[in-house]
Amino acid sequence: MNVDLSPVAILRSAGVPASVMDRLIEPGLCALLDTATDSAALDHARKAVAHADRELAALCHDPVIRDAAAVANADIHDNALVPFADGAVRRRRKRARSVVALLQRLATKNDTAGGYGPMDLVRFGGAADLAQPPATSGICAERAGLVSWWVADLLAAAIRSDPAVAPLLPHRLAPGVGRDGDHLLVGDRRIRISARERADLARPPGTAGGDALPRLRRAGLVGPDLPVPAAHTDPVAALIGSLAAAGGAGTAWAERLTELRELAQRTAEAPADAQRDLAAEVRRRVERITGALPERPRGRFYSDRDVLYQEGRGAAGAYTIGGDLLDRLRDGLDPVCRLAAVHGHQRFLDASAVLRERTGEAPLRLLDAMRHIGELDDPAGAVDGGSAGRLREELGKLWPEEGGDLAPDRLAELLDKWPASELSLLSPDLMLASGADGSVHDARLVLGELHSNLQTFGLFEHFWPDSGMREWFTGSGDLADRLVQFTAPRSQGKAFLAELPTRSIEVSAASARPSAVDFGDVTVQWRGGVPRLALPDGEQRTLVPGDPSNPLYLALSPHTGLMPSLRSGPSVPELSVGGVVLQREQRRLPRPALGKDLDERFVTMRRWRAAHALPERVFVRVAGQPKPFYVDFRNPLLVDLLAHWTAPGDELLLSPMLPGPDHLWLERGTDRFCAELRISAVVRRNP
Repeated sequence: MNVDLSPVAILRSAGVPASVMDRLIEPGLCALLDTATDSAALDHARKAVAHADRELAALCHDPVIRDAAAVANADIHDNALVPFADGAVRRRRKRARSVVALLQRLATKNDTAGGYGPMDLVRFGGAADLAQPPATSGICAERAGLVSWWVADLLAAAIRSDPAVAPLLPHRLAPGVGRDGDHLLVGDRRIRISARERADLARPPGTAGGDALPRLRRAGLVGPDLPVPAAHTDPVAALIGSLAAAGGAGTAWAERLTELRELAQRTAEAPADAQRDLAAEVRRRVERITGALPERPRGRFYSDRDVLYQEGRGAAGAYTIGGDLLDRLRDGLDPVCRLAAVHGHQRFLDASAVLRERTGEAPLRLLDAMRHIGELDDPAGAVDGGSAGRLREELGKLWPEEGGDLAPDRLAELLDKWPASELSLLSPDLMLASGADGSVHDARLVLGELHSNLQTFGLFEHFWPDSGMREWFTGSGDLADRLVQFTAPRSQGKAFLAELPTRSIEVSAASARPSAVDFGDVTVQWRGGVPRLALPDGEQRTLVPGDPSNPLYLALSPHTGLMPSLRSGPSVPELSVGGVVLQREQRRLPRPALGKDLDERFVTMRRWRAAHALPERVFVRVAGQPKPFYVDFRNPLLVDLLAHWTAPGDELLLSPMLPGPDHLWLERGTDRFCAELRISAVVRRNP
């Protein structure tokens, strides 16, 4: 197999220094507690709790922390951080949990809480291992204020209802309504349309000829089209473009939305203490158009409750990785990407077999394929096991024989025995564990997550359109001519699948690409065990991979890349290939019973950690939670958060923090930050 890495990557980093969490720790008290009798241990625990409380209050006065909280989560800033800093006694412990929960995410996660953590462009090439752009003041050199997609969708709905605008917009069949000559297809129904209705559906907006579509509009089968592309980083900008092109009343709406978009940008550029009033003004302007906005759900990891969100670029210029480090990075990721390509293909074979067992290999509508997958009692379980399970079993036997570090040639020997797709698309997130001095020359490579699809493509298009990413994709063989992708509604704020420069199938959401088709007009046709999606114009394409937890993507995309997870038994050692860490050491342990007293909880968890020989710093994952969270067992407030977020007997999956705070290479000023490289790869099977 040939692995082609993108020529650029995104450096995603944490929003505040990792050292922030260490300020809540008193190591000397922990050492005394660990060897003390019960009564003395409780006394040391009380002192540790008091120390953490004082330091957290001091952090809450720190302008950097206050700005981070104000941008990332205004509710926590107003209702937890500020009262805690001011010494409020009522609900103090609950407020401490809220603040610490936000801090652990801002300090240890390579993502953005409300857009606070920055991103940077990384170019591959050159003689030096690492070239960093000049430092800038503050965390971000540039911020972008963006209206959330769900708000843009409501704006579009309100504008479509304007009787002065609707006639200027093209007609569009409702999502899921297909077309077959002089019939519309709705589920199993065929609705005949007249010659005048057919003509009006094809007529450009604003042309003479009357209106022959009231029957179809009343039935909800057709309506004016003002799409909000789901995979657009700046959806209001897309609306402005469509309205300006419509002319007439659309021009006035475009000007109004331009003012709203400019206000969103001014909000992001303003000091944190001024952003609140500006954001409130954005909301007021939106509600003048849409009416009162609905309440959004709380507590989700990628919460999108706010009208605005932000993205930030950390440095004014690009980073460069080259020299020996780039050679090691390419050599290290080569077997990683091959493994993901082969394992992902086995998952596809298993899932497609389940679908074909229900439907046979006769052509079927995409709607029917969706329905068959939806009727499975346990769709995830139905496609688990099979050939993918057998591959994981072989890997589980081979890795221990090699002492946990599998040589690339031994892995290649195993993978050559398994079928592979001719093409796989994937995006590995890679971390560098530097030397204690921050040097990356001999940095250890650590895989974070590995995603199907080319996850960062949309960010490159928006923030770095001249990065070369588009040219890399379109120059990678015939990808643009052979692939097709789903566009689906966004439900988690800024989190969405990038829309590649190829054709799209709209699944209840608009595409940003030309020549998109509705999913109601697509059929699935099998050729040699591979599903091809037949589009209305006769083209047949294969599906770009998406969310691997969705069995529909697994069954229909032969291009999935997916890392195997080896989690048999209560303990799994660290697993690597050629020195690249693929899976951190994992321990599965039931959470012990804990009292409500914070001092007692701290003593119990200190002793529990020692009894199981766990590292001090870990990430904890619990069933039902979308992401792991950070725990330092020396920090009584993080221990309290662990107790609050879990229940006695819950199975905890614990992994050490890797890289740890002493092995972080990214520096801004005198501080070090957690960071990862988000890279894209195309893997092709050799002829």
